[in-house]
Amino acid sequence: MSSSRKATDGAGPSDQKHSTRYTANTEAGPSSGVKRRRRRPKLKFQFPTSVPKNMQDVKFDTYIKKVLKKVKPRIKMAGPSIKLMDIIMKDTLHHIATEAKGKMGRRKTLKPKIIMKALKKIMSKNLVQRAHEHGQRALDRYEAKTKRRR
Repeated sequence: MSSSRKATDGAGPSDQKHSTRYTANTEAGPSSGVKRRRRRPKLKFQFPTSVPKNMQDVKFDTYIKKVLKKVKPRIKMAGPSIKLMDIIMKDTLHHIATEAKGKMGRRKTLKPKIIMKALKKIMSKNLVQRAHEHGQRALDRYEAKTKRRR
């Protein structure tokens, strides 16, 4: 070896950093120089386990099955997963309704703009945009059917 290079036991400076950074040494104190491995923070969001009181009689399981059959005909869902999806749907609708109620003030009529404002506060931008598109299509279909009946 040349005199300018120091002999190491296979652990270069980058290997030494790596080995000290990820050690979970509980005996090492704060002044020992050994970095402890940080744990990933737990998620704050938890799936809802209970249903809002005003939605206990409503069931979305048949609609969930119908939509799944349209989207993915070969895939089926087990009973517990359908129940969980049902609870998630009810909880989401409850949040939207609560936000919309707060935005309404003293008005008696719920308008689409109020629902859009509530959705923007609750959901991500992409989901709001897709929900708006689907809702607008549904309104267009409804208006077309009511015009035919007249």
